[in-house]
Amino acid sequence: MLITLSTMCLIWLMLFHYDLFKMFFILKSRLDFDSWVKKTKDQKTFSFPFVSIILPVRNEEANIEKCIDALLKIDYPLNKIEIIIVNDSSDDDTVKIASRLIKGKKQIRMIHAPKLPKGWVGKNHACKYGVKNAKGSYYIFIDADTRPGKDLIKTALFYTVSTQTDLLSVSPMQKIISTSERTFLPGIFFIVSGSINLRKMAHGKTSRALANGQFLLFNKQSYKKIGGHDAIKNILSEDIAFGRLAVENKMSLGFFITSRNIFSVRMYTDFQSIFEGFVKNMSDIMRIYTPFSLILSILKSLIYAVFPVVIPFAAWSVYKSGIEDQNLFYFILFLWASLLCWSVFISVIIEFKVPFYYALLLPAGIIFQIILIVLSYINNKTGKKTWKGRAYIEGSVHG
Repeated sequence: MLITLSTMCLIWLMLFHYDLFKMFFILKSRLDFDSWVKKTKDQKTFSFPFVSIILPVRNEEANIEKCIDALLKIDYPLNKIEIIIVNDSSDDDTVKIASRLIKGKKQIRMIHAPKLPKGWVGKNHACKYGVKNAKGSYYIFIDADTRPGKDLIKTALFYTVSTQTDLLSVSPMQKIISTSERTFLPGIFFIVSGSINLRKMAHGKTSRALANGQFLLFNKQSYKKIGGHDAIKNILSEDIAFGRLAVENKMSLGFFITSRNIFSVRMYTDFQSIFEGFVKNMSDIMRIYTPFSLILSILKSLIYAVFPVVIPFAAWSVYKSGIEDQNLFYFILFLWASLLCWSVFISVIIEFKVPFYYALLLPAGIIFQIILIVLSYINNKTGKKTWKGRAYIEGSVHG
């Protein structure tokens, strides 16, 4: 029994260390972006281009005020920026709130997207309509649940122009507040982070190129070359589709993960929104498209959920039976695995500014992620997805 368990533990440790190695590049990405923030602030002669920030909204009354407030505080030349809010048939107070906030502000305006055509996803159609009304030589597509810091836009444009990047994507730091968020999101993000090879995916060195729809920055020529939103009109995970198209068109990509003060987001606020949000695209996020990749993903997540609970008890059992001779090896192995795992779990929890004792629930979040990935995979295969009050079936829209 001990031999079997120790063998499985060694395999788990190798897998765990490999995922930690990949997570290191997430930290590096954040530090890299911070360095670009400093470089941007040091610039005295750089001529910033005219940029159009396009904000598609549908029933965002809970988010729109804070998002607009953050956008209006952006440090960018007022004569070189326009913010276009595109209302996508909102039936709550989104338009009323936005109209009040933008009154008298020359750099921001709101337009209303036409009725959603058949075969289009709402967000993609709204973004296309925003581009149709944009004047900038660069387009930034940003989500209403994000909170851009004052340095985000300048830094992103300076990086993009300086490096001649065709598509830059920036991932915000997640805000986790409610009990449901604290219970489930850290485990979900932990598994997702371990599945991302940021070193290769961030710069288009693999067909699994990485992009985040919460912030997409194109120059005008690259956007047209890739086909714009017409090219991905019926795809809910438009960011992943854009990343794939960019690689296929041999474009240069950039991807960064930022710190909370640079760019933040609160994606979901309760259990229902977490469930609906990730069932929509978890399979796409983790690139799970075949039964084999689904099984591997489930097995990996099960290992991460079960071993942190089993291994400490194994260490205690060996200790109680005596740690002489070969038992000493088993005890050290199980103890090291336990300490490493739970110290990482606690670090993940603290990173999200959540009380450390929520680390005990991180395995529950991983189990929940398994449920999400299975349901998301089924939805991908059937073509049935629901989002923002609309049902999508293989690109056709109902409701």
